[in-house]
Amino acid sequence: MRKKLVGILTILVALGMLVSPLLKPVAAEDQKVLKIAMYSATGSLFMGAWNPSSAGFRDVYSTRAAGLAQDEGAYVWGIEGDYHPYRCTLVEGKENVKVPETALVFNTTTKKWQPDHAGEVAPTAATFKCQKIYFHDGHKLTVADVMYGYYWSWEWSSQDGDQDPYFDANEADWSAEAMQKLLGIEVKEEDDNYFVVTIYHTYTFPPYKKYQYWYFTPYASYPWQLIYAMSELVAESNRARFANQTEGVELFSFSESTEDIQQIDMLTPSHAKKVAEMLEKLKNEKPIPDVIKDFIYDEQDEIKEYDSIINFINTHNHMFISTGPYLIDVYKPENLYLRYVKFDKWVKPEFAEDMYNFEPYFDVVELYGIQNENTIILGVASGEYDVSWYSFPSFTFSGLSDEQKSNIDMYVNIGGFWDMVWNPVHDKDNPYVITVGDKKYFNPFAIREIRFAMEYLINRNYIIQNILQGSGGPMYTPWTSGDTVAIEKLQPVVDAFGIDAQGDEEYALQLIEQAMQKAARELANMGYELKKVNGKWYFNGEPVKIVGIGRQEDERKDEAYYIAEILRKAGFEVEVKIVDRRTANQIVYLSDPANYEWGYYTEGWVASGSVLFSISRILQYYTTAWFGPGFVGWKFTPENTYRATVEEVLKYLGNGDIQAAIDMLELEYYTTPDKLEPILDWTADDIGWLIYTSNYKNQTLDSEAKYWDLTKIGAAIGIYESFRVFTAETWEFFPVNKRIKFRVMDPAVGLGNSIVMKSAYLAEAPETPTQTETTTTQTTTTQTTTTTPSPTQTQPTTTQSPTETGGICGPAILVGLAVVPLLLRRFKK
Repeated sequence: MRKKLVGILTILVALGMLVSPLLKPVAAEDQKVLKIAMYSATGSLFMGAWNPSSAGFRDVYSTRAAGLAQDEGAYVWGIEGDYHPYRCTLVEGKENVKVPETALVFNTTTKKWQPDHAGEVAPTAATFKCQKIYFHDGHKLTVADVMYGYYWSWEWSSQDGDQDPYFDANEADWSAEAMQKLLGIEVKEEDDNYFVVTIYHTYTFPPYKKYQYWYFTPYASYPWQLIYAMSELVAESNRARFANQTEGVELFSFSESTEDIQQIDMLTPSHAKKVAEMLEKLKNEKPIPDVIKDFIYDEQDEIKEYDSIINFINTHNHMFISTGPYLIDVYKPENLYLRYVKFDKWVKPEFAEDMYNFEPYFDVVELYGIQNENTIILGVASGEYDVSWYSFPSFTFSGLSDEQKSNIDMYVNIGGFWDMVWNPVHDKDNPYVITVGDKKYFNPFAIREIRFAMEYLINRNYIIQNILQGSGGPMYTPWTSGDTVAIEKLQPVVDAFGIDAQGDEEYALQLIEQAMQKAARELANMGYELKKVNGKWYFNGEPVKIVGIGRQEDERKDEAYYIAEILRKAGFEVEVKIVDRRTANQIVYLSDPANYEWGYYTEGWVASGSVLFSISRILQYYTTAWFGPGFVGWKFTPENTYRATVEEVLKYLGNGDIQAAIDMLELEYYTTPDKLEPILDWTADDIGWLIYTSNYKNQTLDSEAKYWDLTKIGAAIGIYESFRVFTAETWEFFPVNKRIKFRVMDPAVGLGNSIVMKSAYLAEAPETPTQTETTTTQTTTTQTTTTTPSPTQTQPTTTQSPTETGGICGPAILVGLAVVPLLLRRFKK
C-alpha cells in the first residue's frame, strides 16, 4: 500500500498538477452554467437503457448522468463510506420484534396486501421518518409512491404461471431473494410534509448494525403513475408475445433488447410518447390500481397528477421524472448533448448533516459527449469545459504545457479496475462444444483448467507497465488496494494459489496443454477430432478460433491485443474486434452467450464508493446471479455447466487435506473440517447468497469472523473457476478547471460519488461554504495530492449495487433497498 501511495504522489508531482486547496468564494453572480465533458462512444452518450428496473442504469455513464436529476433519497452515501441521513431519519431500530397485524406484504398469489407474517418475530424492525418532496412534474411524493415501488418489485420478481405478463426473469435474478426478506411494511402516519413507516425484515448484519437497519428504506425515485404506465406497456407486449400476435406490434421489455423487442428507455422520445398514451388510457379507465388504493393520500390529487406527468413528457420529450435538484430539460442524443436546469421546487434535505445539507450552486448544467480524450483535456484546460466526468490515466496529461497544467486541478479515482471475462458456454450434452445453427465449435473457455491457467499466463506487470504506463496496480480479486482491510484479509487466498504480478507462462502453458490433451481424448470418444498440428490446435479440421472483444475508447484495446498474443502461444487462433462501448455492451451483456460471438472481453468497472464489508462482490463477479456472464441467455449455472464446490477447492489447495487449506487461508471461524461440513457441497453462488442476504439454506452470517471466512472461501472458488480473471486496478484522475471547486470530495473515487458533482461551485461563488465543508474538502484534496486515500481506514465504506452509492439501480430505485443494490454493485465502464 505504501508503495502505491508514493506512486500516485510521484505521478502528480511529475505532472506539476497537485490539487489546490479549497478557495473561499467571492461574488460573481453572472456565472451560473456548469459545462461537463464526458468521454462518449460513437453515436451514443450511454451504454444502456434508463429504466427503473434492475436492468436499467447498468453503466457508469448512465448512472452519473441520471444522478444529477435524482435526489440522494433516504440517505446519502458519505465520502468516508457510510450511511448519512438525508430525506429520512432512523427514528428507531429494534431486533426480535413481533410483526403486528398492521404490517403488510404484497401477496402475489391473491394480489392483495396482507399481514402474512403477523405474529412472527422479525429479526429487524426499522422505523423511519421521511420528508415529502416534489417530483419534476410538480406533484409531491407520497406513501403511495413508496408502496407501489415495493409492490412492483414483488410482482415483477415472482412468476405466476408460464405466461405471467407481469414477470421479468432478470428482475427475479436481481431482487427476488432480497424481497423474500420482507416480513411487513407498516405505514404509521402521513401528513402533508412527512410520513413514518416501519419495515420488518429478516436481514441482520452483526459486523455492522447500520447495514442491518438501513437495508430497506421507505423512499421512491419516480411517481407511481409513471411506473404503472410503463409496466402496463411492457405487460401488453408480453401478452402479445405469449399469444403469438406480435405482427405490427411495438414490443417493450424492462430487460430484453433484441431485434424485435425494445428495452424501455425513459430518455427515448418514442418510448416516452407510448407511455404518455398509456397514461392517458389508464387515467380514463383505471386511474387508481387496486394494489395502491389503501395508500392513496388524496385521490383527486393523484388523478390530476396523470395530466402533470403527461404535460411534462410532451414538454421535455422524455419521461425521466424524478426528484433531484436538476431536471433534464433538453436531450439531443444525435448531438451527444444533455441539458439540466435547476428544479425550482427542490428543497434542502431536512435530515442531512451540515456537510451534505447544501443547495446546488449552478442554475444550468450542460453535459457534452466528446469522442476524443484530448479534446476533453484541452477543453478543460482552456476553460471551454469546466469538468471532465471521465477519469484518465496520468500519462494522458503528459503532453500538456506548463500553462495548461496550471489551469487544471486533478482529483484521483482509484475505484476503477479491469478484468477478463471469458465466455464459458457449451452444449448441454457436451462440456467442450457449442452448437450455433448447424455449426459446432470447440470452446477452450468452457474448460475450467484453461480459464484457471489464464491467472498465470497473464503478466499483470506487463499490463501495468506497458499498457497503463505505470498508472495502476496488479489485481487478483475484485477488491482494489484502497480497500485496505479486504486486501490484507484476502492476501492468504492469493498466496495459496501462488499467483503474482509477473505470472508464470511456462506453468500456464503446461496447464492448457494438459487440459487440451484431455479434451482431445474425450472428444475422440464422442466422434470428434481435436489435435495439435505444428503448434496449432484444430477441431474437426479447422483452427480453434477465439474472438476477443476490446474497447476502442481506452487502453483496453491494447489489453485485448495482449491477451490475443499470449493465447496464440497456447496454439489458438485469435481474432480481435475493437468496438465502441455500446456495441460491446450489446454483444457481451445483451446477447445470448450461446450465440458464441465472443470468447473474451476486456471488462472495466467503476465504483462510486468503497466499503469495508462488501456484501455483493462474490455474488457479482463469481456467480451467475447478475452477470453470468451477461444479463440474458445462457449462464454458468450448475444446471448448465460443472461448478466447483467448497470441498473441491479446499482439497485442491491442501493437496487433499482440508485442514491444511483452512490453515493456509487463515480462517478464523471455520477452523476445522467439522465446522465446514454444512457448506462443503456449496458453490460460489451459495457462498455469495449467504454473504449477500445473511440467511441462506439454514446458515446465518452472524459474526465478522464468519463474514471474512466466507469472503475468503468465495474468492478462492472464484479464482479456481476463473470465470473472470482480474488484471489491474487503474489510477486515474478527473481533470477540473481551477475555477471549479467542490464542497465535498470523495477521497477514493473523486467525482464518481453522486453527491460530489452536486456540490460543485465557482471559486468566486457568492455563498461561502460552511466551515465543515471547507475543512472536509481541504483535507480530502490534500490527501489526494500526497497519498492515495484509503476509504476503509476510518469507517466501513462502500460499490454498483447492486451499486456503491451514486445512481440507485433496480429495486433500490423503487423500494429504497439500501444495502442490497447499493453496497454494492460496481458499474460497467
